[in-house]
Amino acid sequence: QSPESFIVWRTSGYYDGDVESHVIKEMNRQALEFIHDWNSKRRRQIKGSRSNFLCMDFGAAVEHISHGRKRLRGDMQAHYGLEVRILQVQMLTNLLYEHGYVS
Repeated sequence: QSPESFIVWRTSGYYDGDVESHVIKEMNRQALEFIHDWNSKRRRQIKGSRSNFLCMDFGAAVEHISHGRKRLRGDMQAHYGLEVRILQVQMLTNLLYEHGYVS
């Protein structure tokens, strides 16, 4: 793996009207746990290495605005509106800044 490369994983948002949203929440939790464990293992193997497998927990950020009348709707039921798209860009920018990929 190249030290110049990095991966950003975005956890999943929620489909409006999905009665099985607990499945998405659990998949997001497992992804977060896997990425945390992977980065911990890498830091133990390579002292002083910075995380190059980042996770943006989008699912947690939008869960409260994902269902029913609270949902920020987009052009179709599965899509969020503009506000949430802007939130994704802001979250990504913050994540990259926090990990030293942008200044």
